[in-house]
Amino acid sequence: MARFQFKLQKVLETRLTFEDLAKRRFGEAVREVRKQEEIRDDLIRQRENHLNDMADRRKLPSTVVQFSQDIQYEWMLKMKIRRQNDVVTKAKQKMEKRRRELVEAIKERKIMENLRQKQFEEFRKLQKKDDIKFADEIAGRKAHFETSPITGE
Repeated sequence: MARFQFKLQKVLETRLTFEDLAKRRFGEAVREVRKQEEIRDDLIRQRENHLNDMADRRKLPSTVVQFSQDIQYEWMLKMKIRRQNDVVTKAKQKMEKRRRELVEAIKERKIMENLRQKQFEEFRKLQKKDDIKFADEIAGRKAHFETSPITGE
């Protein structure tokens, strides 16, 4: 009995490799987004804590220098948060690009798998046809030998 052999097996394996690579890249991009969001959230918490500290210090007598330093630090934190928001946005864009690449790799792999499945079904149909043909031939020979006289005695 013949064995099924997909002629484009190497292409399918390459597509699987591309899909695995796309999955890894997408996972890395997701982790990077989470990391950058954590950094931003930490900066936001620092700013909130600083604003609370500033409010507490206003209740106490303080110097203009202290007030000026508080304002500068708060402004610096705001700027860092803005820059970090830009970093998060870029990381999300990269993640979206990696997601699209992954979807494309999955589509290409599925196309090859569907082609493989169709060719396998065709192979099975031909095998079944050959098996029926072989069985008919055996049945025909058996019938021939049962009806013909035995010679050679």
